[in-house]
Amino acid sequence: MGAPGFETWTFDFDSMPYTWAFRPIPACLELSSSQSASTPVIARFTYGKVGTKVLPGGEVGHLEIWRDRLTEDAEGIEAVITGCLVVVKYFDNIGRKYRNDGSGGSAAASLINAKGRETTSVRGRIACI
Repeated sequence: MGAPGFETWTFDFDSMPYTWAFRPIPACLELSSSQSASTPVIARFTYGKVGTKVLPGGEVGHLEIWRDRLTEDAEGIEAVITGCLVVVKYFDNIGRKYRNDGSGGSAAASLINAKGRETTSVRGRIACI
């Protein structure tokens, strides 16, 4: 698994390239096949109200997985789940602690700084430091 850009992670599974990409509104990570730009989303991890600032054992967000060639068997589903965990943890480790306000759609998304203060909360887009 590698990150050629800050907001995009790629990995190969059964000789097929897949990409986790960050989407700002609502703050989420989306997995799709890297073979074409029009490929539907295979999985989406949407950050919750508290996001990665949650207390240990709490819910960081919600992962949805749709049927695709990758997710037909248990190994593919495991690749989706572990890939999502790697990307979420990477963002957390570099101080990018995302969350959503819970209103959905074009809701406000926030980036929380290392001291636990909200650095930016805007409607319609997310600001990155």
